Amino acid sequence: MRVTTEMQFQGLLRNTQKTLAGMAKLQDQLASGLRLQRPSDGPAETVRVLKNRQDDARLTTHLATIRDASVALDASTAAITDVKNVLTHAKDIALQAANSAASDPASDQALAQEIDGALSTLLQIGNRKLSDGRSLFAGTATETTPFVVAATDSAGRPTQINYQGSDASSQVLIGPGQTLNTLIPGHVFELPQTGNSSDPKDAFQVLMNLRDDIRNTRGLSSTDRNAALTKHIDELDRATTSALDTLGTQGVQAELLTQWRDRITDVQLSLQKQNVELESVDVAAAITSLTQNQNLYKIGLSLIQQINSLNLSDFLQ
Repeated sequence: MRVTTEMQFQGLLRNTQKTLAGMAKLQDQLASGLRLQRPSDGPAETVRVLKNRQDDARLTTHLATIRDASVALDASTAAITDVKNVLTHAKDIALQAANSAASDPASDQALAQEIDGALSTLLQIGNRKLSDGRSLFAGTATETTPFVVAATDSAGRPTQINYQGSDASSQVLIGPGQTLNTLIPGHVFELPQTGNSSDPKDAFQVLMNLRDDIRNTRGLSSTDRNAALTKHIDELDRATTSALDTLGTQGVQAELLTQWRDRITDVQLSLQKQNVELESVDVAAAITSLTQNQNLYKIGLSLIQQINSLNLSDFLQ
């Protein structure tokens, strides 16, 4: 088939328009800094970028959960530390009462009032809430006030405190397949049981029994009263040990949170770096390609002008 001048002209015109479109695309890439401006610019790379963005969003959710879990863990750690301090103070009072040469009603009343204050403080700690209103020690029953005064004596002092929260810890997902207990049940206030059914169940009962025996409401002899106070001191030691064990567990959980936060942050940075590499234009290469296209465009325009200037005699040759 004979290639006519018209066919050459049309082919040259198409190539010049294609070159012009390429120049426009390169100029857009340089202006935006992005190589992938539409899926057709790199279908495989676009799929990878979208997958990375989905993974990045999922990891951002995990990081938000870790931040919330850290707040709850810090708050419960502070609360358990306060519990330990209350129990330590109560033991000091019990030792004062037990070491007294003789029971003095006025002194005993003052010491018992201090235990009443410690009991009130312990109850406030047990019912602490996060800033969003969730109870720290109600387990999964986060909207419940965990500890309530169920009975009082004639002076209005608590004689029975009941737990009405859940026995299950509130768990959160902090990473792929990794959960963490955040809001724990009120059993952290319980004493390790010795098998003796007459032993107090929790620190609240220990303080109430201690308070009553300092006042000697049971009318015990001096020897029996001192024996009872010594028993309460041992119970306070057990309650303190339980609090320390809880603090140790929370320390491990805090370290786990830190590890997962760092791991997720590293993965996120890697994903974001990949996307930058996939999406961003290679400025040096783009400028080189743009210069080449500009030269081709100039050549194309020059050839088009030459063809347009041909006269009839040139066509007939």
